[in-house]
Amino acid sequence: PALQRHPHRALLGAALAGVPVITTPDAVLAATFRAGELDFVPPNQPLALAQALLAFVRLPAAAGRRAAAA
Repeated sequence: PALQRHPHRALLGAALAGVPVITTPDAVLAATFRAGELDFVPPNQPLALAQALLAFVRLPAAAGRRAAAA
C-alpha cells in the first residue's frame, strides 16, 4: 500500500512511528524535519548509503533517538 502513495507519505509515516529514516536530500523533507532527525545521503552514492546503514547498525540507540525526535 505504501508504494501506491506519494513517497513522502511513507517516509513521514515511518518517521512518525519512530522508525529511523535514511533518504536522499529533498526540499520537502528538509523543510519538515530539523537537522539530524533524518539521515540524508547523496543520490547515487552507495558508499554514503552503506556508511549510514553501518552507523545505524553500530549505534542503534543513536538512530532511535533521532527517530524519536522526529
